[in-house]
Amino acid sequence: MAAMKNPKTLLALPLALLLGAALAGDDAGMPMPEWMRKTKEHDGLARYAGEWTYTARHFMQPGAPAMETTGTSAGEMVLKGNYLRYEIRGSFGGMDWVGIWHLGFDTVKKEYVGIWMDDHNPVPSMSRGVEKDGVLTLEGEGPDPQTGRLARSRMTLRWTGDDSFLLEGFRLVDKGAPVKNTEIEYRKAK
Repeated sequence: MAAMKNPKTLLALPLALLLGAALAGDDAGMPMPEWMRKTKEHDGLARYAGEWTYTARHFMQPGAPAMETTGTSAGEMVLKGNYLRYEIRGSFGGMDWVGIWHLGFDTVKKEYVGIWMDDHNPVPSMSRGVEKDGVLTLEGEGPDPQTGRLARSRMTLRWTGDDSFLLEGFRLVDKGAPVKNTEIEYRKAK
């Protein structure tokens, strides 16, 4: 009962109820603001849901042969279909690793937003981008694996079939063309 005597608590309770009703939107029979509604872009993210296998090629040094790895991944739509949560498992350099990628669509800025995290790296990589002509291109910043300093990067996602897509990763340098460092082919698990 002591909390009920606190004026801040008394004010917070109605605000919390109003905010909860506003956020519930259509679920509570109330109108939902346009910017809070899911879009066709959210529906498109659902295509990445499910179980996948992948083959990755990592280009460590220009002109050197690619290092090839394989693994599995699983995607699911979370938070009422607002975000794709994608978990990737594999090994690199003899070490097992797990990465999690969250991808959503910002209805205010009209662009995709991604955040990558993995168990070998305490610094997340953030990216934003748009889809054009069937290619989703995200640009962002994250730690360079060799220097640890923040570096700019670009990633593209392109469907190559009904049950397959290709992810290509590039390091962006101040001068010159982007340097391709990753190519990952995903196939729906049967």
